[in-house]
Amino acid sequence: LAWERGEADWRDLAEAKAGEDPELCSDPRCAAALDIFGGSLAIPIKIHEGRHHHEHVVAVVVLYSFSFDRLNNTPPGYVPTVGRDLARYVQDSMSLCVQLHYTESEWKTFKPGILVPQLDNHQAPHISSPVSSADFPEAPPPAPFLITFFKKMRGQKASPPKPNSAEFCLVTFIGCFLSLLALSATQEALRHHLFNDEEMVLLIGSFGALATLLFAAPVAPLAQPRVVIGGHLISASVGILADYLTNDDYLGILPQWVASALAPALAISLMAATGLTHPPAGACSLIYISGNDRIKSLGWLFVVSPVILGSLMMLGVALIVNNLSKHRKYPLFW
Repeated sequence: LAWERGEADWRDLAEAKAGEDPELCSDPRCAAALDIFGGSLAIPIKIHEGRHHHEHVVAVVVLYSFSFDRLNNTPPGYVPTVGRDLARYVQDSMSLCVQLHYTESEWKTFKPGILVPQLDNHQAPHISSPVSSADFPEAPPPAPFLITFFKKMRGQKASPPKPNSAEFCLVTFIGCFLSLLALSATQEALRHHLFNDEEMVLLIGSFGALATLLFAAPVAPLAQPRVVIGGHLISASVGILADYLTNDDYLGILPQWVASALAPALAISLMAATGLTHPPAGACSLIYISGNDRIKSLGWLFVVSPVILGSLMMLGVALIVNNLSKHRKYPLFW
């Protein structure tokens, strides 16, 4: 969270362990810290980068305390401490984290732009500059490209996610079932009463992936309403525009097999550029560009139904089911 937001993040871990912090209690990676510590403070390490000196987070230092009291009511950019040792540890850690992130030559370039959080005079001594790079041994010569390339495939020794509780799995099942049932039932009802038994498209494959995010990972940034609607809107629109390039009734300048790769690639890139990256939405453009005549006959109505209408229905179920659980709160942001 500190990495994503670029701000200091302090947490009452006892509250999270009790299920009152939706951003932590549903994340199995936090289980070990919740069992041991009472408070945490995450400090993003930033540097100035580029001609316009944009701030860029390159590392995060996380400090843990057995009691949350010493970390409570801490303004962002300040490190609470009762002694000089902790302040020096934070200073050393920041410099070391940034140096490890870059090669030796890059380190010399970026070192002057490191931002060190200011410490409150009543809490800890002011840190005026990072530790000198002369204190660190010289970096070894870079390994050959192929060796480095294949070493990355060994994995980063991170722990795989642990199984979730029976209650979590039950809520996930109920949410997925009800949301997809609502889409399926609506599709069937509309087909009989409004479309004279003609095929009506409301339930598409990407909604299965959407259900996974909404109910199995409701605290993930990729599962929040703004991302769900925005990502689907971008991806569906790109799929329709790409069809103009392949359809002989329009431009017809692009082979279908090229458009099937181009549309999702462009949609995903646009979602990333706008901060609306949503994995299920990435399938929308592919569903349209590779779909049958019934799908393509919808044209821009495809954006309205099934894409936006189906997404709103699933979000409605997610708001109800997730918030009925005492261990969940949804959404994190709109």
